[in-house]
Amino acid sequence: TDEIVGRPLMDFVQPDFMGIVQQRIKQTQDDPKVGQATYEKFKRLDGSSIDVEITAIPISYDDKPATQVVFHNVTERKQVEESLRESEARFRRRAEELSALYETTREVATQRDTTMLLQTIVDRAASLLDAAGGAIYLRSGERNELELKVAHGYQGFVGTKLVPGEGPLGNVMQTLQSAIVDDYRVWENRSPKYDAIPITTVMAAPMLFSGELVGVLSVNEIDQGDGASVRKFTSYEMEKLIFF
Repeated sequence: TDEIVGRPLMDFVQPDFMGIVQQRIKQTQDDPKVGQATYEKFKRLDGSSIDVEITAIPISYDDKPATQVVFHNVTERKQVEESLRESEARFRRRAEELSALYETTREVATQRDTTMLLQTIVDRAASLLDAAGGAIYLRSGERNELELKVAHGYQGFVGTKLVPGEGPLGNVMQTLQSAIVDDYRVWENRSPKYDAIPITTVMAAPMLFSGELVGVLSVNEIDQGDGASVRKFTSYEMEKLIFF
C-alpha cells in the first residue's frame, strides 16, 4: 500500500480511459449521487493492464467535496465474456457456412446445364469466402492444359488457357495439392496472362474424380487501390473451399 497511498488516481488509469474517468469524477462532483458502475482499464504497479468495474461515490473529506472511487478487478470475468462472444461468433459463422453449402447442393442438384452448374459453384464459393473473384478451370486431356470455363468477377478472361506449372493453378494441376499464394503481385511463378488484373492473394484447390484431375477451383482478392493491407487466406478458409 505504501506504493499506492498519496499517488494521483490518474497514475493507475490507462491513457485511453483518462478522459472517461475525469468526466465521471466531474459528474459526481456536479451531481452528488452514486453513479452506475462502468468498465474501464487500469494499470498495475508493474504497468500491466487490468479490467476494472468502477463506482464513483461523492463524499466529504476534510469538509471538502471529494470522490471515492471503488473498483473491482474483473479481468477474468471479461476474458470469459470475450471467450463466449468468440464462441457464439464462430457458431454463427459455421451455421452460415452450412446454410450456404446446403443452398449450393440444392442448386447443383437441380441444375442440368453444365455451364450454369459451374457458375453456381464458383459464385457460391466466392460468396462464402467473401472473395472478390473466383474461377473454375477444366482440364483438357488431349492438350494437358487448363481452360477457364466460368469466372466470378472477371468474365472477360473466360477461355484463357494455362499449362502445367503456369501460375498457382498450373502448380495445382501438377501436384494435385491445394495452394495459397499470399501476394500474387510479387510471386515469382505468376502468369503474365493476368497482369491486367491487380490480383493480390490466390487460393486454389484441385477438383478430382476417382483420383484424376478434372479441374481447379480458385478464389482471389483484388487490390482496390485504397492502400488497405493485403488479405491472406487461411487454412480454415482453404477447408471451406475444398468443400466445393
